[in-house]
Order: sequence, then structure tokens, then C-alpha cells
Amino acid sequence: MRSLRPALPLPLVLLAACAGATRGAPPSPGRALVSTPDGSVGRIEVRHLDAQPRLTLVSRDGDPAPALVASVATDLGSVATTALATVVEARLLAAGFDVDARIDRSAFRVRLLVKDAARVAPFLRALSAAFAQPIVAGSPEVARAIERVQALRASPLDAPELSAIAACTGRLGLAGAEPVVDLETPAGVRELEGWRTAALHAGRTS
Repeated sequence: MRSLRPALPLPLVLLAACAGATRGAPPSPGRALVSTPDGSVGRIEVRHLDAQPRLTLVSRDGDPAPALVASVATDLGSVATTALATVVEARLLAAGFDVDARIDRSAFRVRLLVKDAARVAPFLRALSAAFAQPIVAGSPEVARAIERVQALRASPLDAPELSAIAACTGRLGLAGAEPVVDLETPAGVRELEGWRTAALHAGRTS
């Protein structure tokens, strides 16, 4: 496959970018915190930007297309992380961005292939809006979150003793008798909204 290497505009933040840019690309804004040595096969650089999440730049020769990944550390467990990831994914899809979510026990990632660099700024605005918009009962994203959480319950861990191992490895999963918040109730939606305010912000995102 032929490698595509468009130069993405990276003064915008919130995300870790995995782009097929050349090593000679100009540095991004912000202060470099750590980077791989010169001459490495792939170049990884973490940059600090004031009042924004850290930005991780990954440049590799041969990537078929550039991409953006928003990674959020929730530290809230399987149910909350699954529900929040689903809400963000649903809102971005509704905004016209073909994203997908990858969910772990206490973190999730939303990924977008960037075929057009002009879509980067609108995506970042849509991501910020997806984080900031309050969650209300009866919304389409809550309906999707209910389905995903029910799927967790449908495939429980084989034994309660595995919960500690799952917590250590980051694997999604619930023990058979583990309580699950009911997102079909007003109280459950209020709890989901509390998770949103606790986790969906710049301090927990890269």
C-alpha cells in the first residue's frame, strides 16, 4: 500500500496524533517534555501546552494514513468507562465524524482517521463539545450507553475472584453479582452526568 504523508496542522490540541509525517516536519507548539533519540525508527515526542492536555506526536515512515486518538483516563471502572466512551462516540458520530471507541476498564480511546487535514479543527471542536455537553435522560447517547452496559452484564467474568485480576490488567468485565447502575432511571443518569464532569476534561485527556 502506498504511504500517505500529509502534514497535519498541529497547533490544535487535546489529542495524541499518529501521523505519517516525515522526520523533518517542523516542531509543534509547546514545550517538549520527552522525545526519542535522533535516528530512531519512529519518533515520539510529548509536548506540554498551557491549559491543554499533553500532546503526544508519533511520526512513522510507512503509515497508510494519519490519525488522531483522544485518550481519556477515567479511573472509574468498567461500567462508567463504557458508558462515557459510548456517549462521546455517539456524539461525535452524530456530528459527522466516523470515529470508533476502544474501551478498557479505566480508560478509553476515540480514534479518527484523518483523510483531510481541514477536518482536524472541526473534530477538536466537536470533541470539546462532546465532553462539555450535559447528559440528559432519554437522549440517543444514553440509549446506546444502556445497550453497551447491558452487554457487559451479558458476558460476566467466569468467577468473582477474577475481578482483582481484571482490575490489574485493565480488562473490561463484571462479576456475576456486581451491582450495575440503572441508566434507565433519573438517578442513574444523574450518576452518569457526575462521571462526565469528573472524567471528561483536559486534565484526564491526551
